[in-house]
Amino acid sequence: MRPLRLQGRPPLVYIGLALFLLTLSAVCVWDAVDRGTALWIVAVLACPLVVVFVLLTVRAATARFALELDPEPVLELGSAFGRTRTPLRAIARVRLGHVPGGYGPALDLWELIGHDGARLARASDLGIPFEGLRALRTELALARIPVGRD
Repeated sequence: MRPLRLQGRPPLVYIGLALFLLTLSAVCVWDAVDRGTALWIVAVLACPLVVVFVLLTVRAATARFALELDPEPVLELGSAFGRTRTPLRAIARVRLGHVPGGYGPALDLWELIGHDGARLARASDLGIPFEGLRALRTELALARIPVGRD
């Protein structure tokens, strides 16, 4: 086994959508102030979407999956909103599930299941490169930890 550190990258589509909605909101507010129209409603409706896209971008940019070997093998999953370090000896299997509202098989929810069937950790692989996830699956297979869907 070898140590792995997989760092997330922000999806540019979220940044583009957030900037577009922010610009749309600014234009609507400016038009509402200038002409007295009711376009400010569009700005009020678009602002929560801007917040959602910014939070998703932060989550993807700070996502981290790491396999560390010293002093004992540990798998770390998470992002800036929460990280969990789990010893490999406590993991019985890794279950991959779909993220609600996700991109289908391109985005998975990783759940670490213990020997007693309890969930030890859970994280989505949003922002993690596919090649790194494939290498992590290979390393977990070498450690005799099955990775698969239910």
